[in-house]
Amino acid sequence: MRLIAPGRVYGTSAEYGRGRQLAIILACSLALGSAAGLAGGLASGDASPPAEEQSRRLSATEAGRLATMRLHNHQDGRAGVRGTLGHPGEELHLAGWIDWQRPLAYLSVTTPTPGPADGLIQAQPGLIVVRPGRLPAPAPTPPADNWRIRPEPPAGSAATALDTALTLLFAVGANQDDAADLVAYDDIRWLGSDTVGDVPVDVLIGPAVPAPGADPQPREGPPSLSALAGYGGAIRYWLDADGRLRRLQAVVGPGLPLRLDFDRGAQPELTAVDLLGGRPTKPRRVTDREAQTLARLAQRNRAAIGGAITVQLPVETGDLVTGAGWLDWRRRVAYLAVRDTADPSGQTLLRADPDAVLMLAGADLTSDGRPPQTPPEGRWRRSVWGQDRPAPLDLLLGEALALAGTKRRDAQEFASTAVWLRADVLHGVPVTVYEVPRPTAENPVGAATALRYWIDAAGVLRRLEVRGPLGAYAHLDVRPDGRVPRLPVIRTDG
Repeated sequence: MRLIAPGRVYGTSAEYGRGRQLAIILACSLALGSAAGLAGGLASGDASPPAEEQSRRLSATEAGRLATMRLHNHQDGRAGVRGTLGHPGEELHLAGWIDWQRPLAYLSVTTPTPGPADGLIQAQPGLIVVRPGRLPAPAPTPPADNWRIRPEPPAGSAATALDTALTLLFAVGANQDDAADLVAYDDIRWLGSDTVGDVPVDVLIGPAVPAPGADPQPREGPPSLSALAGYGGAIRYWLDADGRLRRLQAVVGPGLPLRLDFDRGAQPELTAVDLLGGRPTKPRRVTDREAQTLARLAQRNRAAIGGAITVQLPVETGDLVTGAGWLDWRRRVAYLAVRDTADPSGQTLLRADPDAVLMLAGADLTSDGRPPQTPPEGRWRRSVWGQDRPAPLDLLLGEALALAGTKRRDAQEFASTAVWLRADVLHGVPVTVYEVPRPTAENPVGAATALRYWIDAAGVLRRLEVRGPLGAYAHLDVRPDGRVPRLPVIRTDG
């Protein structure tokens, strides 16, 4: 069985989000998967520039609408999305929603003839997860199963064009205006009037990403797209009288037309899948009572004894590492079998305690996915924490073992550092989700990070969650029913 080497683990959710937003605004390239990014340039919806007699420079009012378009999208938060990517007969049909504030896109992808390209997509800047299968009209709450990180597509493929379309979808929302002096650009043009549905609109050609300022010496002569190349290329925007985006057209990837229509009245609250962090959060400092709950967590876990555990870890290839077994909080021992979807022929057995991890690779598969009660003979290898396994696995196991003890921790520590994220439900059990920074000294992998604690009404842990090296979340679930078999003691030669 293949277990990847440890990788970087990101810090707090807020820290990760700020970094991604900077990438959007400053780099002008969201680089979903292997997309070249908007900095590489897009063409207009029509491959040739508009003729002089069919267009004109923007008025000050029109420039103001275009300059506030991204801010309006961000302020409105969500919109329905429907459109096509590609040439007739071979196009991808896209339907779903975009949430510019989270940010999160959730779309169904269907083709004229059902095939492997059909499926559901959820995307954040820098990360796409997919669920194969034809489902033309997704519900705002996605199915919970069968999601995978989509591997990086080959350059120039149709998947790359879809990445670029998603990049553009995120780029038309930003928590700031474009430059107010867009009117000074000779290349930013009014193309005509139109209607989208029953809404009158102006059709403008403008930049794909926010333009920081205009050329103080506008060029003379016929319109050109050259100046917009530095802002991701030229896009056609259909804007209503309030400066709200109703439609856009572009050419993405290897000459593939993209058209997206926006339903400004479709604003359901979207739920991200577990790999992307689940339901929306509304972070705030914990109350004194919540800090006391966190301070007593280790005591209450120990009193609960432990129970069955499952683990899910996304890895860089798009595969999943999964595990199942038991956690004994009184003896501070975990014993589980770990499988990799890329290598279904065998499993690795792990026995972990605070001192070390024992591993037996290539063990026979078990019918229930758990390790055998009697450990098989073989060359069990002893390793220290933070070696030979995905970093999130060691983080989750190490933290799960550490969250058991007889002493109450200092509630003031949690009051000053922990964050309440949301109320949720896990496997039918109401829980509260907190984010707790973990200093380096308490972390078996040796890197500062933050973990999410999912705690039930009895104050007992139900899930640990951490953001992994790709930005996707890994988790360890506990069913603390006290049904823990006597976990084996395994002896090794070294």
